[in-house]
Amino acid sequence: MNVETFWKLLRENGCYETSGIPKKHLPDYLFARTDTYFYIKLLYRFFVGYLDVCRGRYDRGTSAAISHEIMNDIELYGGRIVISGYDNLSRTKGAVVYVCNHMSLIETMLLPCMVLGRDNFAIVLKDSLLKYPFLGTILHNVSCISVGRRSARDDFKVVMTEGVKFLRNGQSVLLFPQATRNAVFEPGNFNTMGVKLAERAGVPVIPVALKTDFQRIGKIFRDIGPMDRSKVIYFKFGAPFTINGNAREVHGNVVRFIQESLQSWM
Repeated sequence: MNVETFWKLLRENGCYETSGIPKKHLPDYLFARTDTYFYIKLLYRFFVGYLDVCRGRYDRGTSAAISHEIMNDIELYGGRIVISGYDNLSRTKGAVVYVCNHMSLIETMLLPCMVLGRDNFAIVLKDSLLKYPFLGTILHNVSCISVGRRSARDDFKVVMTEGVKFLRNGQSVLLFPQATRNAVFEPGNFNTMGVKLAERAGVPVIPVALKTDFQRIGKIFRDIGPMDRSKVIYFKFGAPFTINGNAREVHGNVVRFIQESLQSWM
């Protein structure tokens, strides 16, 4: 299945779920079903994207296709992916702010193949990702807002300034309002940046709940952690919230949506 077929399924059904049991393949045997092959394949995907950038061929379609190929790799590796609430995206018009919880690198890699089926978006990410081999070159050629995660005040100013520009030009913004990735959702660490950005730009907020502890945080490199094939990967898109002087209430609704979704997946 290619990314266009994947988008068609999402638009028609509003949901997606991995079907069938993946067949064992030669690399699984060669690498004794360790995580090594997955990360080699991931590096390969980034390298292909890097070559497309160098050739001047990297665009929205390329970004979506690579993201979807990584999704296929995860399913081949034994991961089960469940997506729901996509009809909330299809029914919403214009630019929005996607506000998500953050667990692992998985969501950063997979959300593009979902969200790009609706519209272009800019993602808020830490500037250290721009230094990664191959991936950094790709990120320099897509719409992104980089923050240092060293000063909350400076990051806020950057997101407000750059985010409003994207939104007023009709391009959505996706961000993770947490201090750091965590398998446990802590509302106290989930800031109001997304809601405030939406309020300033006059656009709706779409909450995105996700559970991606299929990939754990690495001990040496946080982005390279062990995989747990018993864990299901969940993404759920909520209904849009319009902000009319009720930013605090909307933030509370976003947090509640994420909490309730996570509880239903336990």
